[in-house]
Amino acid sequence: MLDGTAGQDLPVGFGFRPYRGDEDHGAMAAVRLGCVERDRVDVHSVVEGLPTAAEIAEASAKLEEPSKNQILVVLDGSVVGYSTIRWWQEREIRGYTCIAATSCPSIATRASAQPC
Repeated sequence: MLDGTAGQDLPVGFGFRPYRGDEDHGAMAAVRLGCVERDRVDVHSVVEGLPTAAEIAEASAKLEEPSKNQILVVLDGSVVGYSTIRWWQEREIRGYTCIAATSCPSIATRASAQPC
């Protein structure tokens, strides 16, 4: 798993850490709240919405392996984003959906300055 060690070309101050369960739900909800204005999310939408920490906990509990299918983005130790992978099976095809959220507007700017 990525952890911000040398050779991973992360912008200075950024890192990844694994999902730790209940202790992360509040920070994940705060990230989503930070996305609302920037992304113009309709908080009343049943498609996008703004999940609470309890709703994030419930959704996380439904994942096959929450600690392996979620990763948090940290900037100087604070959670500023996360990504969740939801696996699905359709007939003989196994697929996934990746959901990412970040509350830090400078992530895209700082990350784009790094080589791919």
